[in-house]
Amino acid sequence: MLILHPKSVIFGDSRWENITSIAIERTADRLVVERGDDGAQAIFADVPEELVSIRITQDLAQDDLDPPRCGDQETLTFFIAASGSEGARRRISAMGVVRRIGYQLAGAGRAIRTISLIAISPDGNSDPIASDAADAEI
Repeated sequence: MLILHPKSVIFGDSRWENITSIAIERTADRLVVERGDDGAQAIFADVPEELVSIRITQDLAQDDLDPPRCGDQETLTFFIAASGSEGARRRISAMGVVRRIGYQLAGAGRAIRTISLIAISPDGNSDPIASDAADAEI
């Protein structure tokens, strides 16, 4: 899932502004592949373990002296709507652990911060990304 230009993101008690994109990526953390005796092609595949990661890209307008830190664990919340409209808005939330914070200069005095998180399932079986109808503004 790729979300472009959400208004802001809440991580615990912190509000992150100037977000340019949020990417939710799912990766096979463990992959089972079986091959038959008659050929080299797979005859069965399964993904018994999955890793859900979230990558947030943010334009930094000024010096930021209080970035998140690796290991910080909080609830991440943001809103999405079709075509950026306010109709049929959805709240997306997930418990996330910060795994990486990176910076890049983009020219003309512009800096970009990338925050990578791992989404945590509440019970190990449920999808760590929750979505529901949203009435409130963040």
